Amino acid sequence: MRFVENIILFFKKLISILFFLLPFHNGLSQPIDTPGSYISKLSKSNQEILLKNRELTRFYQNGDAPTLIPTVSFQEKIERVYHQFNHQIGVESIFILPIEKTRTDLEVYNILRQISTLKGIQYYSKSRGRMRILFNETFYIKDTKHPRRLPDPIVGKIPTESIIKIYQEDTTFDKYISEVRYIYDNGVFGLYFTNLTPLEYMFIDLVDPQKMKMSIVILQDQTNYLFYGICEVETFNLFGLAGSYEKNFYHRFKALFNWFEMNISG
Repeated sequence: MRFVENIILFFKKLISILFFLLPFHNGLSQPIDTPGSYISKLSKSNQEILLKNRELTRFYQNGDAPTLIPTVSFQEKIERVYHQFNHQIGVESIFILPIEKTRTDLEVYNILRQISTLKGIQYYSKSRGRMRILFNETFYIKDTKHPRRLPDPIVGKIPTESIIKIYQEDTTFDKYISEVRYIYDNGVFGLYFTNLTPLEYMFIDLVDPQKMKMSIVILQDQTNYLFYGICEVETFNLFGLAGSYEKNFYHRFKALFNWFEMNISG
Protein backbone atom coordinates (compact mmCIF):
# COMPACT_ATOMS: atom_id res chain seq x y z
CA MET A 1 0.00 0.00 0.00
CA ARG A 2 2.83 2.34 0.94
CA PHE A 3 4.50 1.55 -2.39
CA VAL A 4 1.37 2.52 -4.36
CA GLU A 5 1.02 5.77 -2.42
CA ASN A 6 4.65 6.64 -3.16
CA ILE A 7 4.14 5.95 -6.87
CA ILE A 8 1.06 8.22 -6.95
CA LEU A 9 2.95 10.95 -5.08
CA PHE A 10 5.86 10.65 -7.52
CA PHE A 11 3.63 11.14 -10.56
CA LYS A 12 1.86 14.09 -8.98
CA LYS A 13 5.21 15.80 -8.43
CA LEU A 14 6.32 14.91 -11.95
CA ILE A 15 3.16 16.43 -13.47
CA SER A 16 3.65 19.62 -11.43
CA ILE A 17 7.26 19.96 -12.60
CA LEU A 18 6.32 19.39 -16.25
CA PHE A 19 3.54 21.97 -15.99
CA PHE A 20 5.95 24.68 -14.89
CA LEU A 21 8.49 23.68 -17.55
CA LEU A 22 5.97 24.17 -20.36
CA PRO A 23 6.32 27.42 -22.41
CA PHE A 24 4.12 30.21 -21.14
CA HIS A 25 1.91 31.82 -23.81
CA ASN A 26 -0.42 33.95 -21.66
CA GLY A 27 -3.16 31.39 -22.08
CA LEU A 28 -2.68 31.19 -25.84
CA SER A 29 -1.68 28.19 -27.91
CA GLN A 30 0.25 30.28 -30.43
CA PRO A 31 2.71 33.20 -30.34
CA ILE A 32 1.57 36.81 -29.98
CA ASP A 33 0.87 38.49 -33.32
CA THR A 34 3.05 41.08 -35.01
CA PRO A 35 1.73 43.05 -38.00
CA GLY A 36 3.49 40.62 -40.35
CA SER A 37 2.27 37.42 -38.70
CA TYR A 38 -1.25 38.80 -38.41
CA ILE A 39 -1.45 39.63 -42.12
CA SER A 40 -0.03 36.23 -43.08
CA LYS A 41 -2.97 34.50 -41.30
CA LEU A 42 -5.62 36.38 -43.27
CA SER A 43 -7.23 34.84 -46.33
CA LYS A 44 -5.50 35.62 -49.61
CA SER A 45 -8.31 37.94 -50.70
CA ASN A 46 -8.23 39.85 -47.39
CA GLN A 47 -4.44 40.12 -47.59
CA GLU A 48 -4.73 41.64 -51.05
CA ILE A 49 -7.35 44.16 -49.90
CA LEU A 50 -5.39 45.13 -46.78
CA LEU A 51 -2.04 45.50 -48.55
CA LYS A 52 -3.56 47.41 -51.47
CA ASN A 53 -5.78 49.80 -49.49
CA ARG A 54 -3.94 49.69 -46.15
CA GLU A 55 -7.31 48.96 -44.56
CA LEU A 56 -9.84 46.17 -44.32
CA THR A 57 -13.36 46.31 -42.85
CA ARG A 58 -15.95 43.67 -42.05
CA PHE A 59 -19.56 44.35 -41.06
CA TYR A 60 -21.67 41.79 -39.24
CA GLN A 61 -24.98 41.68 -37.40
CA ASN A 62 -26.78 39.71 -34.71
CA GLY A 63 -25.86 36.02 -34.80
CA ASP A 64 -22.38 36.63 -36.19
CA ALA A 65 -19.16 37.02 -34.22
CA PRO A 66 -15.88 38.87 -34.80
CA THR A 67 -13.32 36.90 -36.80
CA LEU A 68 -10.37 39.28 -37.16
CA ILE A 69 -9.25 39.79 -33.53
CA PRO A 70 -5.42 39.62 -33.35
CA THR A 71 -3.71 36.98 -31.23
CA VAL A 72 -2.60 38.94 -28.15
CA SER A 73 -2.28 38.09 -24.47
CA PHE A 74 -5.60 39.79 -23.68
CA GLN A 75 -7.41 38.33 -26.70
CA GLU A 76 -9.58 36.17 -24.44
CA LYS A 77 -10.84 39.27 -22.61
CA ILE A 78 -11.88 40.84 -25.90
CA GLU A 79 -13.58 37.70 -27.16
CA ARG A 80 -15.42 37.19 -23.88
CA VAL A 81 -16.95 40.68 -24.12
CA TYR A 82 -18.05 40.40 -27.73
CA HIS A 83 -19.21 36.78 -27.79
CA GLN A 84 -21.54 37.46 -24.85
CA PHE A 85 -22.90 40.74 -26.18
CA ASN A 86 -26.37 40.81 -27.76
CA HIS A 87 -25.41 43.18 -30.57
CA GLN A 88 -27.42 44.36 -33.56
CA ILE A 89 -24.45 46.02 -35.24
CA GLY A 90 -20.85 44.84 -35.47
CA VAL A 91 -17.86 46.38 -37.25
CA GLU A 92 -14.22 45.25 -37.45
CA SER A 93 -11.62 47.45 -39.13
CA ILE A 94 -7.89 47.01 -39.67
CA PHE A 95 -5.47 49.74 -40.73
CA ILE A 96 -1.77 49.54 -41.58
CA LEU A 97 0.50 52.49 -40.79
CA PRO A 98 4.19 52.56 -41.80
CA ILE A 99 6.38 53.80 -38.95
CA GLU A 100 7.93 57.14 -39.90
CA LYS A 101 9.17 58.19 -36.47
CA THR A 102 10.51 55.78 -33.88
CA ARG A 103 8.65 55.99 -30.59
CA THR A 104 9.20 54.35 -27.24
CA ASP A 105 6.32 52.30 -25.86
CA LEU A 106 5.82 54.97 -23.18
CA GLU A 107 5.47 57.65 -25.87
CA VAL A 108 2.91 55.55 -27.78
CA TYR A 109 0.99 54.83 -24.59
CA ASN A 110 0.81 58.49 -23.59
CA ILE A 111 -0.29 59.50 -27.09
CA LEU A 112 -3.25 57.17 -26.60
CA ARG A 113 -3.98 58.92 -23.29
CA GLN A 114 -3.99 62.41 -24.80
CA ILE A 115 -7.77 62.38 -24.73
CA SER A 116 -8.14 66.14 -25.23
CA THR A 117 -6.59 65.88 -28.72
CA LEU A 118 -9.72 64.02 -29.89
CA LYS A 119 -11.51 67.37 -29.86
CA GLY A 120 -12.14 68.56 -33.40
CA ILE A 121 -11.19 65.36 -35.25
CA GLN A 122 -13.25 64.81 -38.38
CA TYR A 123 -15.04 61.86 -39.95
CA TYR A 124 -16.88 61.32 -43.19
CA SER A 125 -20.66 61.75 -42.79
CA LYS A 126 -22.38 59.58 -45.37
CA SER A 127 -25.74 61.28 -44.85
CA ARG A 128 -24.20 64.71 -45.49
CA GLY A 129 -21.72 63.57 -48.10
CA ARG A 130 -18.85 65.51 -46.55
CA MET A 131 -16.33 65.58 -43.72
CA ARG A 132 -17.72 66.65 -40.37
CA ILE A 133 -16.34 67.21 -36.86
CA LEU A 134 -16.83 64.10 -34.71
CA PHE A 135 -16.21 65.47 -31.21
CA ASN A 136 -16.82 69.09 -30.27
CA GLU A 137 -15.32 68.35 -26.89
CA THR A 138 -13.42 65.54 -25.19
CA PHE A 139 -11.69 65.55 -21.83
CA TYR A 140 -10.65 63.39 -18.90
CA ILE A 141 -12.88 63.43 -15.78
CA LYS A 142 -13.08 61.72 -12.40
CA ASP A 143 -16.58 62.65 -11.21
CA THR A 144 -19.28 61.33 -13.57
CA LYS A 145 -22.07 63.25 -11.81
CA HIS A 146 -20.29 66.59 -12.04
CA PRO A 147 -17.85 66.22 -14.96
CA ARG A 148 -15.02 68.71 -14.78
CA ARG A 149 -12.17 69.03 -17.25
CA LEU A 150 -8.90 67.59 -15.97
CA PRO A 151 -5.49 67.44 -17.69
CA ASP A 152 -4.78 64.42 -19.87
CA PRO A 153 -3.77 61.47 -17.62
CA ILE A 154 -0.16 61.22 -18.81
CA VAL A 155 2.02 58.69 -16.93
CA GLY A 156 5.73 58.24 -16.30
CA LYS A 157 5.56 54.44 -16.27
CA ILE A 158 3.22 52.17 -18.21
CA PRO A 159 0.84 50.23 -15.95
CA THR A 160 -0.34 46.79 -17.01
CA GLU A 161 -3.93 48.01 -16.79
CA SER A 162 -5.58 51.37 -16.14
CA ILE A 163 -9.15 52.69 -16.19
CA ILE A 164 -10.19 56.29 -16.80
CA LYS A 165 -13.45 58.11 -17.56
CA ILE A 166 -13.96 60.65 -20.32
CA TYR A 167 -16.61 63.21 -21.22
CA GLN A 168 -17.46 63.79 -24.88
CA GLU A 169 -19.72 66.08 -26.87
CA ASP A 170 -20.54 64.14 -30.01
CA THR A 171 -21.98 65.83 -33.10
CA THR A 172 -24.23 62.80 -33.70
CA PHE A 173 -24.93 61.32 -30.26
CA ASP A 174 -24.92 64.47 -28.10
CA LYS A 175 -23.14 64.42 -24.70
CA TYR A 176 -22.10 61.22 -22.98
CA ILE A 177 -19.55 59.71 -20.60
CA SER A 178 -17.45 56.63 -21.32
CA GLU A 179 -15.11 54.37 -19.44
CA VAL A 180 -11.79 53.66 -21.14
CA ARG A 181 -9.72 50.68 -20.04
CA TYR A 182 -6.06 50.60 -21.14
CA ILE A 183 -4.12 47.34 -21.29
CA TYR A 184 -0.43 47.01 -22.13
CA ASP A 185 1.67 43.91 -22.63
CA ASN A 186 5.16 43.83 -24.11
CA GLY A 187 4.65 46.36 -26.90
CA VAL A 188 0.97 45.61 -27.55
CA PHE A 189 -1.61 48.26 -26.65
CA GLY A 190 -5.31 47.71 -25.96
CA LEU A 191 -8.14 50.18 -25.34
CA TYR A 192 -11.72 49.28 -24.37
CA PHE A 193 -14.46 51.92 -24.54
CA THR A 194 -17.88 51.46 -22.88
CA ASN A 195 -20.57 54.13 -22.73
CA LEU A 196 -21.71 54.83 -19.16
CA THR A 197 -24.54 57.15 -20.20
CA PRO A 198 -27.03 56.91 -23.09
CA LEU A 199 -26.18 57.86 -26.65
CA GLU A 200 -28.94 60.12 -27.93
CA TYR A 201 -30.04 60.69 -31.52
CA MET A 202 -32.74 63.21 -32.37
CA PHE A 203 -33.83 63.33 -28.68
CA ILE A 204 -34.15 59.53 -28.54
CA ASP A 205 -31.97 57.29 -26.32
CA LEU A 206 -30.64 55.25 -29.21
CA VAL A 207 -28.05 53.29 -27.19
CA ASP A 208 -28.54 52.54 -23.50
CA PRO A 209 -25.64 52.66 -21.00
CA GLN A 210 -23.05 49.90 -21.52
CA LYS A 211 -24.65 48.88 -24.82
CA MET A 212 -21.84 50.18 -27.01
CA LYS A 213 -18.55 48.28 -26.75
CA MET A 214 -15.55 49.45 -28.71
CA SER A 215 -11.99 48.13 -28.55
CA ILE A 216 -8.71 49.03 -30.21
CA VAL A 217 -5.61 46.82 -30.41
CA ILE A 218 -2.32 48.19 -31.72
CA LEU A 219 0.49 45.87 -32.80
CA GLN A 220 3.92 47.04 -33.89
CA ASP A 221 7.16 45.83 -35.39
CA GLN A 222 10.18 47.63 -36.85
CA THR A 223 8.31 48.94 -39.90
CA ASN A 224 4.55 49.10 -39.24
CA TYR A 225 1.78 49.68 -36.76
CA LEU A 226 -1.33 47.54 -37.16
CA PHE A 227 -4.43 49.28 -35.82
CA TYR A 228 -7.37 46.92 -35.19
CA GLY A 229 -10.76 48.22 -34.10
CA ILE A 230 -13.98 46.46 -33.19
CA CYS A 231 -17.32 47.95 -32.21
CA GLU A 232 -20.61 46.28 -31.31
CA VAL A 233 -23.82 48.11 -30.49
CA GLU A 234 -27.05 46.87 -28.98
CA THR A 235 -29.82 49.13 -30.24
CA PHE A 236 -33.07 48.99 -32.18
CA ASN A 237 -33.45 49.31 -35.92
CA LEU A 238 -34.99 52.78 -35.97
CA PHE A 239 -36.82 53.23 -39.28
CA GLY A 240 -34.61 50.54 -40.81
CA LEU A 241 -31.45 52.63 -40.36
CA ALA A 242 -29.18 49.84 -39.04
CA GLY A 243 -27.13 49.92 -42.25
CA SER A 244 -26.33 53.60 -41.82
CA TYR A 245 -25.33 52.96 -38.19
CA GLU A 246 -22.77 50.42 -39.42
CA LYS A 247 -21.18 52.95 -41.76
CA ASN A 248 -21.23 55.58 -39.02
CA PHE A 249 -19.17 53.39 -36.70
CA TYR A 250 -16.76 52.46 -39.51
CA HIS A 251 -16.15 56.16 -40.20
CA ARG A 252 -15.59 56.66 -36.47
CA PHE A 253 -12.86 54.04 -36.52
CA LYS A 254 -11.35 55.71 -39.56
CA ALA A 255 -11.35 59.02 -37.67
CA LEU A 256 -9.73 57.41 -34.62
CA PHE A 257 -7.08 55.84 -36.83
CA ASN A 258 -6.41 59.21 -38.49
CA TRP A 259 -6.11 60.74 -35.02
CA PHE A 260 -3.58 58.07 -34.03
CA GLU A 261 -1.65 58.54 -37.28
CA MET A 262 -1.50 62.32 -36.86
CA ASN A 263 -0.27 62.15 -33.28
CA ILE A 264 2.16 59.24 -33.68
CA SER A 265 3.80 60.80 -36.76
CA GLY A 266 3.93 64.36 -35.45
